[in-house]
Amino acid sequence: MVKQWKLKSGCSVGLVLSGPANAYLIQAGNTCYLVDTGRSNALERLQAGMDEMKGSRKLSTLILTHTHYDHCQNAAAIQATEKCRIIASAHAKNSMRNGYTQLPSGTNFFTDLFVRMGRRTGWQRFRYEPFQADILINEELNIDASETKIRIIETPGHS
Repeated sequence: MVKQWKLKSGCSVGLVLSGPANAYLIQAGNTCYLVDTGRSNALERLQAGMDEMKGSRKLSTLILTHTHYDHCQNAAAIQATEKCRIIASAHAKNSMRNGYTQLPSGTNFFTDLFVRMGRRTGWQRFRYEPFQADILINEELNIDASETKIRIIETPGHS
């Protein structure tokens, strides 16, 4: 069962995938927007959650918060099956083309050690099928979604 929130604007937001990385579906009128896709081993759960919430509505857009594997490993598959456009940061252009985003530095001794070990084997474990974004944003993007406006704001720091 998808957990949903109804907004004052009439839109609904649903948690269609939860776990190490969450994915949300925004319903605005007859259009849906997916935020992130999770890891490849969660594709079936993601699709089931999306199908439950969107019904016959069309998924028009996949919005990626960033291109770490746990947020975008299903992007290429979703783009192919749903025929949707992808919006992502312009800073991730090379990562999307290569199918790999290097892990960020750790914030303390232990996380830094974990990241350094992960970078040695990261290509095998943390890669994803390369894809191309249809819209690359640098700072901000406003989308008119039915009677609701969606504002995407770049917040650098995590990747």
